[in-house]
Amino acid sequence: MLKDDTVGYLGTTLLDPEQYPTAELVELYRERWEIEPAFDEIKNHLDHGGRIRSRIPEGVRQKLWAQLAVHHAIRSFAHAAAFADPALDVEPISYLR
Repeated sequence: MLKDDTVGYLGTTLLDPEQYPTAELVELYRERWEIEPAFDEIKNHLDHGGRIRSRIPEGVRQKLWAQLAVHHAIRSFAHAAAFADPALDVEPISYLR
């Protein structure tokens, strides 16, 4: 059962309920999908889906680190805003606004 008492289904090959408790698998799955909005923000909104133009590995690394640094800075501002106002939750704060 999920937190709101709805039934959910999770397909897995981890079939030993003692080694892999169902509630733990569901929670890990939920946590795993929490990273997807960050990937979307970085790939589609931060750089507008642009290609990495560098033709050398160091240039690619530099671009990726820069994108991650900017993403982290923006998320830090969102976290500070949510921390300043306890009524705000950092998760739904829009990346674009």
